[in-house]
Amino acid sequence: MVDFKKLAAEPPEERRRRRAEADRAVEEKIRRLRQMI
Repeated sequence: MVDFKKLAAEPPEERRRRRAEADRAVEEKIRRLRQMI
């Protein structure tokens, strides 16, 4: 469960960095799936 109050208190650059890391992880997964096919 995500603590939205904690997220709201987070500095924007921290949120941006976390989103960038999540996007990178998704891209890695997609790349691996494409290599399997």
